[in-house]
Amino acid sequence: EADNERQGDQKADKERPGDRDNKKKYGEMAKFFIEEFLVSKQTVKTGSQMEARVQYTVQTLNEDQEIKLTETRIFFAPDKKLELDRRDIYRTEGRYISVIKFRVPEDLPKGYCILYTTMSDGKRSKTEKTVINII
Repeated sequence: EADNERQGDQKADKERPGDRDNKKKYGEMAKFFIEEFLVSKQTVKTGSQMEARVQYTVQTLNEDQEIKLTETRIFFAPDKKLELDRRDIYRTEGRYISVIKFRVPEDLPKGYCILYTTMSDGKRSKTEKTVINII
């Protein structure tokens, strides 16, 4: 079950000098930055509940511009790849927190696996990862 919340939006100041020229020159450029990636536990049993949280910022030249981001969360274990969540979201300029709560799959082998969180705007992707010990 995925849960998405938006917190602490920060709106940009009014148009800055040179923005109009930049928009003509570069188009409606948008950027996003992952600021923090956290998981609730580093060592878990199969079947237990976990939470993964990513905080990111979207910057645009036009504060009302929306960009489409795709969030993907994938478990990589030896001989196994399991996509936990994939969703498309639309964001305006600001700071966001995205949270997914999930149950660790029963069929994951014991040992270390990696949880990847990837965000993409279709042109650029940013990936964060953390090692999880399955006991």
